[in-house]
Amino acid sequence: MKLAVRKLDGIHQVEASYKEGKAVVVYEPSTVSLEEIKAAIDKVGFKAELQSEEGLTQ
Repeated sequence: MKLAVRKLDGIHQVEASYKEGKAVVVYEPSTVSLEEIKAAIDKVGFKAELQSEEGLTQ
């Protein structure tokens, strides 16, 4: 799953816990959409849903 998401442009970081069934993805929203990330996860056989959205300030 991590590799499928990392292949997308605009992905900065992916941390996944298969044991907990959770992943955190840091991405550039102007480059890749949540729908594209979800589609990449679904394509490799996992179910993705947004649980929270946190913004980063730079």
